[in-house]
Amino acid sequence: MVWADVPTYCNNKTGEVVNIAINQYVRCEMEIDEDRKISLSYSTDMPTGSGLELGGAMNVVLSQRLVVSHNQR
Repeated sequence: MVWADVPTYCNNKTGEVVNIAINQYVRCEMEIDEDRKISLSYSTDMPTGSGLELGGAMNVVLSQRLVVSHNQR
């Protein structure tokens, strides 16, 4: 993994790094109708704008859901 913005910030600032994990989830439901149209629904308890990388989590769950759906065919 490459953190493109980390060296720039670290070279100009000082401080410490603290890694933590959170116990929150993003849920995704996918439906495919008779016309093969896909409907996706997301839900989570995390608030919008929380800075918890919700967009990244949504992309991961979407990718996982599509892989599972493809493998079930």
